[in-house]
Amino acid sequence: MMKLLIAGACAAAFSGCKKDNIQPDNYLIYKIDDGPLVTVEGEADYFYDNNGIMVTNGSGSNDLYIFISTNIKVGAYPIGSLVSDIGAAYYDNRTKSFDSDTGLLVIKEYDNNHIAGTFHFTATDGNTVKKFTEGAFSAKLSYLSFSTDTTCGDGSLSMARKQKIMRLKQTSSIVE
Repeated sequence: MMKLLIAGACAAAFSGCKKDNIQPDNYLIYKIDDGPLVTVEGEADYFYDNNGIMVTNGSGSNDLYIFISTNIKVGAYPIGSLVSDIGAAYYDNRTKSFDSDTGLLVIKEYDNNHIAGTFHFTATDGNTVKKFTEGAFSAKLSYLSFSTDTTCGDGSLSMARKQKIMRLKQTSSIVE
């Protein structure tokens, strides 16, 4: 009986370590000004016409965006303003925009299908400074385009994605 229990425990332990076909969780976690930890569903969009990646929750009243416009690989990158290679923006109840000025993005995993990492940065609306700490994300990549052609070569985008792209084009420093 004891051998059966030990064998069962070992089988459970080893099967729990198997990492084949695990899908990444789509999450975005952060704190603002030492407030409570915010955990939301995250997503990552790769824009193939400018080789940029956008990590966001982008679907609530408080939206966080991290823009990566550089040849990305696993490593640490400084976060600067929105016109730098890596920047961030936060929309507070969709009324105030806080744009990053300094911080750090650490990409821990990256391939053609998935990106994961950690971050912290400060952002300002011109008057108020907010600190974003304990940031982490993991998301499956979607492939999109900033082009007004909404088909992206493989079918139509949803209206929500079209609206998000248009809103980003209007509120960020990204130029077609």
